[in-house]
Amino acid sequence: MNLVDLRLAAIDAYMYDCHHDRHGDCYRIEDMTVTRPSPNDGEGGGEWSRPWNGTGSLDDYQRDRRELSSYFASAFDQIRGEIDRVLAPVVGLPDPDGFDPLMQDLGEPTAILAPMNVAVNARADQRVISETAGLEEDARLAFSGGALEDFRKNFLNWLESVAISYYDITVVLGAALGGEKKLWQTVPDSVDDATAKATQAFTDHSNGSPPTWDDITGLLGVMADGVGVFSAVVAPEAALPIVFGSKAVAATLTLVTDVGNDLNKAKQTPAPSYKSIMSAFATDIANIMESVYEQEELLRQNLVSGLAFATSESWNLDNQFHGSDRTRPDALNPEEMHFDQERVREIYDVALPRISAELGRAKKVISLLTNDRPWMRHQRLGLGYKGCWNDWDNLRWSLIELLGDLAWETDSAAEALKLFAARARETDADVAAELTQLSDRIVSGSGCDPEVMPVHPLEPVSRIG
Repeated sequence: MNLVDLRLAAIDAYMYDCHHDRHGDCYRIEDMTVTRPSPNDGEGGGEWSRPWNGTGSLDDYQRDRRELSSYFASAFDQIRGEIDRVLAPVVGLPDPDGFDPLMQDLGEPTAILAPMNVAVNARADQRVISETAGLEEDARLAFSGGALEDFRKNFLNWLESVAISYYDITVVLGAALGGEKKLWQTVPDSVDDATAKATQAFTDHSNGSPPTWDDITGLLGVMADGVGVFSAVVAPEAALPIVFGSKAVAATLTLVTDVGNDLNKAKQTPAPSYKSIMSAFATDIANIMESVYEQEELLRQNLVSGLAFATSESWNLDNQFHGSDRTRPDALNPEEMHFDQERVREIYDVALPRISAELGRAKKVISLLTNDRPWMRHQRLGLGYKGCWNDWDNLRWSLIELLGDLAWETDSAAEALKLFAARARETDADVAAELTQLSDRIVSGSGCDPEVMPVHPLEPVSRIG
């Protein structure tokens, strides 16, 4: 925005209302002049003068000059101060490029967890789903019967859908980052537009022409492509889909895509005066602020829905593969279990440890995404000083805990499968004791489960300021 031009035009309009015409670097009425502010920074000005014709008291003349100069200088300061107060919330806006490092870093765990039909920037051997997608078929060929059959149905068959659900959460996080970037790319243009139109209206008025006042270019739908912005970083050749494993969850989650929000911005038609134009300008800036609030509230609700999904009891992402009594050591019957020793060893020695390692890598990357500076702005703008950062961070922490929990479960599954295989070969009492201890430990959980959050209807946060 051109703050200097706005200041000068506003003061020109004010002086026009005071019946002073502008002449170069001063304003004039009859034989009296008032200096105009500096064209370099819009500061100063207001010094009143008139030729002394020798009549009257020189002291009175000098007193009048001091008082009137003080009056106009104070008036100019008040105008500049009013402009500064109007613009204060939209000065020092977040840098949209500040969200790029976060999106790029989040792209790695997103790629790790992405379904195989999603083109992302990752090698196939770095993707959890590349392992889990074929694991069920490998397990079906490797073993069957008894506790091994329960193990395959209760854990391996669910592993892929759980990993994809965690991928969905990364995309919700990424969409929020992309939405914020898109927002802060657009807000400065809207502020510049409002400032330019106010400057022109002040100028028209000071030139004696009726000012025109059109709607500024608003922020309608600028948050529409948060997923698209994130996709450009993570999957430049294909849009990232959201594939939730539960229809109920899919119904409650509202992704920020193709959002067209009516901001109810009233068209301004100010009367020709400094005060009315200033009021219209303040209204436009207030409308921009309202728009930022509305758009960021959409993001917040999306994140809150994601958090409710991640911690929902109705969609339990903790798949307890010890759930059947037939998995208890004292219920294991080697005669019921049939397996290919080499295939089974490949699963518990190679495939499951590799999946656990990739889950751990995804968790580590996400745990480092702690930079909240890109969100920072004026307290009165949007959802406050850090916008929806707290909701974003809450969902991030839930995902960290979920990934840690699933990695622990995967390690435990490998250990259990190894012991199941040993139990199938022999009835050694030590193997049975180890299975008992492992089963008890699994029942106790990993300690990484996120706290289950109550799901309430979403309410907008209160506006600040």
